[in-house]
Amino acid sequence: MFMQTWVSGLRREVLWISLKFALRDFKLRKFASALTIIAIMSGLAAFTALRIASVSMEVTAKNMVERALAGEVIVYGDGLLDLSELALPDFERIPGVKRVVPLVITLGYMRGSMVLIVGAKASDLQFVVENYVAGGGFNASDEGVAVLDQVITRDKNIGVGDIVLLKPQAAKAAYPLRVVGVAYVSLEIQGMGSAAPYVIVPLREAQHMMEKEGYVTLAMLVLDKGVDPERVVEMVRGEYPNAKIFKREDILKVVTKVVSLIDTLLLAVTFIGLAVAIMGTANTIMSNVREHSREIAILRALGAKGSHVALIFILESLFYGVIGGILGVGLGVLGAFSSKDLIREMGMPAFRLQIEWGTLLVSFAVAVLVSVGSSIYPSIRASRISPVRVMKNE
Repeated sequence: MFMQTWVSGLRREVLWISLKFALRDFKLRKFASALTIIAIMSGLAAFTALRIASVSMEVTAKNMVERALAGEVIVYGDGLLDLSELALPDFERIPGVKRVVPLVITLGYMRGSMVLIVGAKASDLQFVVENYVAGGGFNASDEGVAVLDQVITRDKNIGVGDIVLLKPQAAKAAYPLRVVGVAYVSLEIQGMGSAAPYVIVPLREAQHMMEKEGYVTLAMLVLDKGVDPERVVEMVRGEYPNAKIFKREDILKVVTKVVSLIDTLLLAVTFIGLAVAIMGTANTIMSNVREHSREIAILRALGAKGSHVALIFILESLFYGVIGGILGVGLGVLGAFSSKDLIREMGMPAFRLQIEWGTLLVSFAVAVLVSVGSSIYPSIRASRISPVRVMKNE
C-alpha cells in the first residue's frame, strides 16, 4: 500500500520520494551515511580553508605592491661587507630618490627562540611595521626598547611593558629591552624570507649590539612616483659596481611564486580528500541501489521510467552533498583561521582573512558537484535494473 501511494504520485513528487529514500537509508544505515557526510565534509573543509587562505594571501601581496612604491630599490654592501653610512648621502643625491631607509639586520635569540633583529630609525618604522596590535613605536631618543612581531608575543606570552633579553647571534652578551609595541611586520625584502619572527630595535642600538657603528646591512631607496627604477639601479651600480641591488617588485614576485607553490601543494592534498569523498559517496549510493533493487523493480513494473529511478538516487546523493557542504564550509572557515597562523610561521607575510561569499558558494558548489557526480554511475545502474530478473530471483 505504501509503495502504491508512492507510485501514484511519482511524476509529481519525485523529490519527495527521493527524500523518503534518503531519510530511510539514513535511519537504517546511520553509520554508512554518517561516514559519507564526513568524507564530503572533510574534503570540502580542506578545500574551503585552502581557497580562503589563498585568496587572502593574493590580496595581501597585491596590497603590499600598492603600499610599497613601485620603484623601491634595495642596496646591499659590496659582497659580504656591510654598507657604510657614508654611502647614504650619495643615494639621496640620485635624481628621483625620495628617501633612503637604512636598516641593520641580524639573527638573534629571545627566550630560546630564533628571531630576526631589525635595526631601524624611529622615523622609518612606517616602512617596517604594517600596523600595531598593541602599544606603538619608539622615539628617536629612546634606548633599550623594542617592537616585537605579534607571532613571538603570542607564543612566548609577552606583552607591552615586559622586559626581554635579546642576544644577537654574533654577540657575547644579551641585552635587556623593554617592549613598547606589538605589531604586524610588513618588511619582506631579499634575504629576509625567514620563519623567525621580527624584533625591531633603534638603528643605533642594533649597530652597538653588532659592534658595527657607522655601517648598515642595507638601504632601501624610496623613489618618487613615476621614476623608472631601472635608471636608479644603473646609477647606483655606476658608483658602487660591486653592490648587490634588488628591486622591490622582483622580491614580491618571489613571494608570489612561493605562495603559488604552497597553494599547489595544498591543493594536491585537497584533491586527495575530494577523491575519498567521491569514492565514499559512490559506494554508499551503490549499496543503496543493491538494497533497494526489489523496490526499484516494483516501481519499474508499475510504470516508472528509468530516468525517474535514476533521479531518486541522484537527489539522494544531493541530500548528502548539501549536508556535507554546509558542514564543510563552516569547518573550512574555522580551518582558515588556523592555517593563517601556520602560513605566517612558514615565513610568509602576515595577512588578514578575506572571507568572501563567492569563495563560500564555490566551495558549496564543489560539494554538490562531487556528491551528484559520484552518484551518476550507481544511478544509471539503478535505472537499468530489470523487474523480471529481480522478481525471478525473489
